[in-house]
Formats: sequence, structure tokens, C-alpha cells
Amino acid sequence: RKAADQGHAQAQHELAKCYLDAHCVEDNRKAAMFWFHKAASQGHPPAQHELAKGFDRGWGRGASVEEAAAWDRRAAEQEYAPAQYSLGRRYEEGKGVAKDLESAFYWFLEAARGGHWQAQASTGLCLFDGRGVEQDRAEAARWWRKGAEQGGLDSQCYLFACHATGKGVPRDPEAASQWLRAQNGGEEEGVRLAESVRSACHAAGWGVAADLKAALQGHREARAQMHLRALEAGDPQACVDKARERQAAGDSQGAAEWWRKAADQGDALAQMAVGSIYRNGTSVPKDPEAAVAWYRKAADQGHPQ
Repeated sequence: RKAADQGHAQAQHELAKCYLDAHCVEDNRKAAMFWFHKAASQGHPPAQHELAKGFDRGWGRGASVEEAAAWDRRAAEQEYAPAQYSLGRRYEEGKGVAKDLESAFYWFLEAARGGHWQAQASTGLCLFDGRGVEQDRAEAARWWRKGAEQGGLDSQCYLFACHATGKGVPRDPEAASQWLRAQNGGEEEGVRLAESVRSACHAAGWGVAADLKAALQGHREARAQMHLRALEAGDPQACVDKARERQAAGDSQGAAEWWRKAADQGDALAQMAVGSIYRNGTSVPKDPEAAVAWYRKAADQGHPQ
């Protein structure tokens, strides 16, 4: 806070995130937007992108997709890949800017070159379907491979489809299945997932990008089933993921329940989060002693905060 008050942009950005995530301070999105704006006004790209997200969602200042697009553009022009990808999505959807598929592809490609795996998937889709750029399925497969190698599920599924159908790359069913086996928890589970995607692709006809999206949906459904089984088994990371999901949805009560389940199993990040919940009284009565106890558990495991 002291550094933020003295005008340090990175400190202002970090303080804003503290307000947004309720780490060590009370959850206050209006305050988060105030500090993001301070940092963004100094040209801090991550803060500019966060400010854009805040304007999209109406955090404290009211929603404005036009204002959001303007802040994303400032960050994108400084080669900040997440903002470049976001700006590409805005042009693709006509959100805060006029719909322009050529501009969408331009920004997807810029972000993809910066290593953004979601942008690499979107770049591939544009090239595969000829949206905003001349169709080039071999180049689409090249970008999907880059995304797949970073663990991007969308790219893995699209690359699976390319190898299975021979579109953009030589047809190779074994290479197709290998992508899913490598990324989804072992041979048996990977084969099951590969078969579920293969079935979805076959039913869709494997024809164009829309059909590949159907394949991706089959893959995501299989992943969702895996996640559900992990939650039922009480897997700490699955509980943490669920807590973040509920927190992003504005469900503080649900988030607190999942944070507690993970914390009870010894997850240090979750213990830190539960400490903050008791400290700030988020969905539970304030309890400084309980907060200290949970902070201590996290500290004993080496959690830096």
C-alpha cells in the first residue's frame, strides 16, 4: 500500500488484485478498479487489461464494453498477449468495436506469436476456416501444434481432429490418439477420452471448423466427468479449482465451502484463503483467532503470503 500511495504502478496493480481476490484485505471491487486505473493510467499493460475486464463486468464503475475495448487496445499495442487475444475476441464478436474478422485474426496472430495458447487455438481456427485470412489448413495445424505443446485443450482437440481426418497434416490415427493420451492422465483414461472425441467427430462429419468445435465439446464433457470424479474423491486441487470457479461467479458462500474442503486436506493456498475469509468475514462471522490459525497452517507449509 505504501508503494502504491507513492505512485509505483506495479504496487498499484498488486494492491488492486488484493482487493479483487480478497487476499489480506476486504473484497472491494470498487477499490480494485480505482487502483487498476491508477496503474493503467501510467501505462501498465496488465493493469490496463484488468481494467478492461472490470469495465466488461461492471466492477464498481458500471459496465462499458466500449471503455473495456479502449483499455484492451492500449495494452495490446504494448504487446501484452492476453490483451491482444482479448481484443481479437472483441473484433470477432463485435463487442465494443465494429465486427471485423481481419482485425480479429491480426490480434489473434499477434498474441499467438507471443506464446498465448488460447490465441494459438483461435489463430488456427481462423486459418482452418478462412475467416479474416486466406484459408491455410497446414498453417492452422502448425499453430494448433504450438498450442497443444503448451497443454492447450482446444488445440489438442483440433490437432487430434487434423490427424484423424488428414486435414492440414497427413492422416495418422495413432498420432491423433497420442495427443490425448499424453495430456489426460495415462493410457487407459486417454484412450477413453480419445474414443469419446473420435465419436463426436465422426457424428459431426469432420467437415469444417464447426464440426471440430463439436469434437472439442465432446472432449470437454469427458474432462468435466474426470473433474467431477476428482471432486467426489475430495481431490484438493479439484476443490481449489471449484472454489475459484464459484468465486469468479460471485458465490462467496460456495467458494468458502470449497476452500475449506481443500484446506482441511492440507492445501496451503486454500488454508491462506480460509484465513482471509475469517479475517474479512466473507460469508462467515469475522474471527481473528481462526484467521491466525489458518494463516499459521499455511505458513508452516512455506506459503510466502
